[in-house]
Amino acid sequence: MSREPFTLIQATYEQLRPLLNHLPITSSSPPEVKHKLLQLLQHLRAASEDRYSQQSQTEAEDPTTAASLRYTAFRMIEAASEPKLPLTLTLRLLELACATVTSLVEAKETEDTSGLLTRAADLAQRVSAATLAPDSIQAKQRSGVLIKFYVTRVDSIMAEDENARLALSFMKRALELELEGHFSQLDYLALAARCWSIGDKLRKQSQAPGPSFDEGGSAHDDAVEWLSTGMKIIEHMENRFQNPGYGGVMELKLALLRSLARAYLSKSATDPTALAQAETTLKILASLVVDRDPSAEFDIKLLQLRVLKQQDAAEGDIRALLGEIWRCMVWDEESAEEMLAQIHGLGSHPDLVSSSLVCLIHEALKTADGHAPVERILLMILVTARHMMETRAPAAYQMALQALDLVSSQEEFEARYNTHSTAEETVIWDIADKQVRNNRYEQAAQWYELATHPAFAKFGSKNFSQCRRRAALAYINAGDYEAAARLIALCPAGEAATQYLRFLVAINSGSVKAAIEAVHLMIECADVQGKQLILMASVAYEKGAEATLMKVLSIVLEALDGSDIIWETHIERITLIRCLIRLTLLEIEKAEEKETLLGTLVGYFATGEPAAAFATSLTKYSYNTGIRAALEWGSQAAPDLFDCAAQLMIAYEDLTQVDLDPELELQKGSAMFACLCGKLFACRDLEDGPDRSDLLANLATYLPSCRGTLMGVNHAITKQGAVEDMLRALDIYEVEVMCEMGEWDSLLESIKASDNAIESRLATRPGAHSHPSHTLESIADVLASYPKCPTSTTYLVLEMILTSFSLASSGDVIRYARWLRAILLNLLHRGGEEDADRALAYLTKGAEVLRSTGGKAAYPADEAQWLLAQAWNKGLELFSSGKVDSARTWSEVAISISSSLPNGGKQKDQLYAQYQYLLERSSAR
Repeated sequence: MSREPFTLIQATYEQLRPLLNHLPITSSSPPEVKHKLLQLLQHLRAASEDRYSQQSQTEAEDPTTAASLRYTAFRMIEAASEPKLPLTLTLRLLELACATVTSLVEAKETEDTSGLLTRAADLAQRVSAATLAPDSIQAKQRSGVLIKFYVTRVDSIMAEDENARLALSFMKRALELELEGHFSQLDYLALAARCWSIGDKLRKQSQAPGPSFDEGGSAHDDAVEWLSTGMKIIEHMENRFQNPGYGGVMELKLALLRSLARAYLSKSATDPTALAQAETTLKILASLVVDRDPSAEFDIKLLQLRVLKQQDAAEGDIRALLGEIWRCMVWDEESAEEMLAQIHGLGSHPDLVSSSLVCLIHEALKTADGHAPVERILLMILVTARHMMETRAPAAYQMALQALDLVSSQEEFEARYNTHSTAEETVIWDIADKQVRNNRYEQAAQWYELATHPAFAKFGSKNFSQCRRRAALAYINAGDYEAAARLIALCPAGEAATQYLRFLVAINSGSVKAAIEAVHLMIECADVQGKQLILMASVAYEKGAEATLMKVLSIVLEALDGSDIIWETHIERITLIRCLIRLTLLEIEKAEEKETLLGTLVGYFATGEPAAAFATSLTKYSYNTGIRAALEWGSQAAPDLFDCAAQLMIAYEDLTQVDLDPELELQKGSAMFACLCGKLFACRDLEDGPDRSDLLANLATYLPSCRGTLMGVNHAITKQGAVEDMLRALDIYEVEVMCEMGEWDSLLESIKASDNAIESRLATRPGAHSHPSHTLESIADVLASYPKCPTSTTYLVLEMILTSFSLASSGDVIRYARWLRAILLNLLHRGGEEDADRALAYLTKGAEVLRSTGGKAAYPADEAQWLLAQAWNKGLELFSSGKVDSARTWSEVAISISSSLPNGGKQKDQLYAQYQYLLERSSAR
């Protein structure tokens, strides 16, 4: 309905209220005030008429507007009244004042109540002072109005500051009016009802934590006094009216007694004497409700139970009272909750708690009305069982089992809420899980199995298989494999978890055949997970069942590589590979014939791409095994193991890419170098054929990768010398591979590239200690072992060697002498004119070296004599051929060499004399 009339009334009231100060209106009142007041009153009347014409029968009164209207109306009536009113009008005005205060209190508009109450008190005093005939109508009216006044004072006090004792004093003053003899039954009932409502409110407040409870229990006392006053009022009414003509008297009396008993019980916490008063009150209450109301009787019995508990009564007395409670039990949710709370409070009698809970669910199942709270009761039984497990585990299990047996045996019972089923199963699982954590596996198995009780079928449970499997696992841990097998047989065979448990039973029982069968069946399950297969392998390993373990691992590996199983991550795969590697290594240690196992091991290392988290450990396995294979076992698989280690490092770099170990590149290069060395050494032992050709081709491809990895090693690595040694070896091995493959055309370019690379490394790597001549010397040695190597290539290498020496040390001088002989032999052997010129140039250089300070000290004497002999003999040969000019050059070089020899002066003189003779003879011709 539209609120417009209310809005208009409210607005008119706001304008009218200030004008009330001008009342009463007299001839001297300002005309504008008179006009304004008359106008507003007309508006108010019109708005009120509109409001009542539109009002619906079902629409509630707006409390704020109604209170404002009543307040305004009262003030207007008061203003329009004479100062000294007749008693009848005074009574009427007092009644209006009380109604207005009540309206303001209900609307919570109490700011104007104090003035009204003051006015009402003045009116009440006038009324009380009036002298009236006892049986007169006005005397009866006065009594009724004064009752309303005192009740109004009670309501206003309780609404404003809840001063219960002050309010009670006004209630007692109202009751004193009874002496005048004008109280009606309605007056008694109204006062008693008001006492009950206030007393019960105070009782409830006293049970809540707060100041009212803490201050010496005053709230309990106030509640008791109010409720006792209400009972006195009822007693007075019953004494005066033998046959009350109104209904509801007994109901009010019972309500007062129930609240009073509860108030005494609450008060007994601080006042022990109140317990006896509560017991007395309950006896009175019980005598009134016999065969009257089962619900009321049930409430009384519950209160009596509270009394017995607070009296620490004997268990037999409490048990007897509980038997009476079962007979009058009211089966609704609220009553069941109250009953559960009372049973829970019997903690000092633990056996009584468990038996009472079982009795409660038994009684509930007897009647259809009791089925509603059954699930809640069962949940409380299981929660109680959980608390009992620490001290009375067998009793807890028996209590839960009895309750579930009762539920399942009641065919008419049907569960209403599946949520309770979930909660009940959760409690059972919680109990069982705790037993597992405490290694009480047999108890855990019992509780897990209890979760499969037929009673849970009534609740729609679908977790029976999972519960049976958990129970079976607990039995396995307890060593009861027969009980575990019994439960597993009831679980779906097509679920992987079932087959896993079958495997555990088999392997713990020593049945290899059954264990392997379980693995095969698990592979066929649609829900199989990689981690389950890995767990099987781990269990077999821990049990030392080697035959089973090897079979399991082979099945798992086959599933990884060839089945449709979806593997969540690489972790399961790499874990399996690690297990296989470790087991194979153990077998290798024990086996006499290791090659087959090592070949298998290489296959494991090369299987798939590892996850970054495990790549480092696999790398160490592979690298260390390669070292042992090479040093201890002399295995041909060592190079492949090193290659696997290198490939694992490459995969790790690709996966990680950040925060890499600075030495990882060195480790990878070392592994690749070891692989290449092993393959090359193996190639040397192979006969010519396709296998050897393929291996050489692979080595030729692998060499650049190995060199590139080593070149990428950080210069700051302290093992730079080792890196340089490996690079030098690679340069030499590359020459060997090219010679083996007959790559003569590209061989020289490769050697030059190696020489340039060495020079570059010397310039950029402070740790590089190898001189180019070292590598070139080794290359020259390699070339010397291949007769098919072009001499031009060999000569150029020798030239590169000679030009690379710095001659800064005695070692360089000695090696220079050696390689000078080699190149001179090569040139002199070829015998060409150009070759002779080159040989002469090298001889001249050798003579210069001999004359140098370092040469005199370090040049080997035999090499110097050899040079002298070669130069002199060549000169003699040329003199014989008539090539005097060339002969003179060679001879002079020889004489120069002789002068640099120790004690070579005599020899020089002899050579010079012979040289002069040859010159003279040549001139004579």
